[in-house]
Amino acid sequence: MARRKRRGNKASQIKTVAYGFGAFLIAGTAGYLALSNLGKAQPNAIGCLPDPRQAQTVVFLDASVGYDQSQTRDLRKIAEDIYWRALHSNERLRLITTEEQQIASVVTPRVDFCRTASDPRDLERLGAASATPAYLAKEAQDAFENLYEPFFDEFLNPDAGPAHRQVRESPILEQIQSISRLPGFGDGGGNRRLVVISDGIQNTPEAQFCHVRGALPAFDTFATRPYFERVRPHDLSGVKVTFYMAIQHGYGSGQLAYCTEDELRNFWLRYFEAAGAQSVEIVRLRRGVDWNSGGGL
Repeated sequence: MARRKRRGNKASQIKTVAYGFGAFLIAGTAGYLALSNLGKAQPNAIGCLPDPRQAQTVVFLDASVGYDQSQTRDLRKIAEDIYWRALHSNERLRLITTEEQQIASVVTPRVDFCRTASDPRDLERLGAASATPAYLAKEAQDAFENLYEPFFDEFLNPDAGPAHRQVRESPILEQIQSISRLPGFGDGGGNRRLVVISDGIQNTPEAQFCHVRGALPAFDTFATRPYFERVRPHDLSGVKVTFYMAIQHGYGSGQLAYCTEDELRNFWLRYFEAAGAQSVEIVRLRRGVDWNSGGGL
């Protein structure tokens, strides 16, 4: 990866929401201010310039999943593609997980910032002070190395401590409902995308997909249950959803005796369609070959 510059273990940098963004943005904002003129648009505390049609991407990462080496490689490539290819200038990015200390009725992003403009013409369109392409490229690289990449390094670290894992429950429905309520996301005016990275196996006292017989019926049946009324997401009209489904070994047996891969896939497809999503794409993240279990998926 040409843009990836390793600078040792940066997990200790990840302390607060958006890493405060302030420590990193001291230099970035100062650069903007030095280049700015009176009357020019200024970035806010998380680096976003005013834009009523601001694009937004929310990435939800399920920390209860044991991603294998093959899936981890795929997720690193997906993460880089999101940052370098999918995000537009001034697009807001929020990263949300189900890590032990992150589950709550109101989700709090671990990372929250706006992608630096990639073209001086974008600054002109937004009414901001001009900057050179070289300066903008450096800002984008700094944000990647100091905010974005350390988050994924920590999340995908197989030796991460218990605070960065979730072994008790997997409240996917509750977290997506909370994401749908995020200010400016569900009712935002610009392009909006939701990226879900999970095995799709809800595990709460009210619904234990795959583990309990009857816990995962067809979505239209599940939607009639009182529990779903409590976790129903807000309207996702206009939101493009990509669900990266981490495939697990052993559907139909053992701990996953009461589901199949197709049942999980079809449930989440109908779930997002019923929520009004503009489009839904479910991408299969296959596991590598496990010779101890006799093969891979």
